[in-house]
Amino acid sequence: MFMKLSHSTVLLLILLLLSSCITSNRDQEQRRLALYFFANNVGSEISIGDANLIISEFKFSLDRFNLYTANDLTLQTSADVTALIYSYDQNISGDRLILDVDLGFRDIDRFTGYELFVEPPSSRTGVLDGDFFGQDTNFSVIIRGTVDELDFTFRSSLSFTNEYDFIVDVGGREETLIIRNLIDVEDVFTDSDGSFLNPVLSANEQKIVGNIESKLRVQASSGTVFEVIP
Repeated sequence: MFMKLSHSTVLLLILLLLSSCITSNRDQEQRRLALYFFANNVGSEISIGDANLIISEFKFSLDRFNLYTANDLTLQTSADVTALIYSYDQNISGDRLILDVDLGFRDIDRFTGYELFVEPPSSRTGVLDGDFFGQDTNFSVIIRGTVDELDFTFRSSLSFTNEYDFIVDVGGREETLIIRNLIDVEDVFTDSDGSFLNPVLSANEQKIVGNIESKLRVQASSGTVFEVIP
């Protein structure tokens, strides 16, 4: 669910679709959003310094996100959305579709930015992944893997906000704003001097999450998620 904000104008959007390919013969001028996630080197053996690292699962929680348009509109998830989970594991290849949503209007032709808020989920409502909920605290980032063949699970409750600027025009057959969120997990565990940030050591939590914040990239484009029936 999204809110479309322009001064006092509010539009609630309630249609949420989670399939990567939609077959339709309807008018495609209505604007859509597709969010994808790719975590490079998940499942691969990584050598950093003297350590051998394998990440089997990498995931984080968005409390909300905003989209910005050229005509000064802000589209934002409403309070009804508890969290959006970005998850990638060693059994996935290529981009993973996180969200596909019909924005419910046709009057936006240019998007200019995307802002995400990584925070622990505030409620279990609508969140199927129980890993983000602890007995005393909830988590924003969870990473599983091995360091020198010893299993580890990294959990953090730290939060951050990233804003990305771009210019993407949508319309006609390219009705969908496509946002790819990209990260290389090797960068997450590499310190500024090239040394290994061991996720087992609690002293490295802030640096590891700081690397996620600084290394999480976005590629934005327009396209279609439809397989059109003539």
